[in-house]
Amino acid sequence: VEAYNVEPFQKRPGSRASVFTAEEQPLLRPLPQTAYEISRWVYGRRVGRNGHVVWEKNFYSVPFAHVGALVDLRITDRVLQAYRGTARLSSHLLLPPDAANEYRTND
Repeated sequence: VEAYNVEPFQKRPGSRASVFTAEEQPLLRPLPQTAYEISRWVYGRRVGRNGHVVWEKNFYSVPFAHVGALVDLRITDRVLQAYRGTARLSSHLLLPPDAANEYRTND
């Protein structure tokens, strides 16, 4: 592969290696610090009168000012986040899968 990359172009000056070094390498950025997390989105969940949204038989708090509003939930393997538009309202660690009727409430 190295011999192929240093072979000169036929119709322009330079080689693949020289183009990479001069033009592409300065544009490279480091990888992100956190690994990519696959998430699942659930749209249009209503915040109950008690200030919580229901997800898999458990209750997760949202600020009281949003009672009755529709929020979107982003769920990963570890975290549930509630959004209204592009604003994140709350973030909670998920309760275990065998939990039911339990509450996660932020002050």
